[in-house]
Amino acid sequence: MNGFFWGPYLHAAQYNIGDKGFPFTLFESMRNNRYQGWLIGGGIGVGYEYALAKHWNIGAEIGVGYTYLDYTKNACEVCGRQRDDTSHHYFGL
Repeated sequence: MNGFFWGPYLHAAQYNIGDKGFPFTLFESMRNNRYQGWLIGGGIGVGYEYALAKHWNIGAEIGVGYTYLDYTKNACEVCGRQRDDTSHHYFGL
């Protein structure tokens, strides 16, 4: 493994998350809401692998991709009235 490489990727998930705290107040709305839904997406990554020794390598990679999310947002982590039923398109590095 040495040199340039590229590769496509796909991902899919089904999720139900709520009542979670993240450091530095990231995703603060997850503390008081529950999100339930699914996502699907994919992309491509390119990189370069450097040989340091016979059994040691180091590499760098960058990728770009797209994800479609479909979810409902509920008032609390376990139960509660539905606040929103929506979808979201995410495109990023």
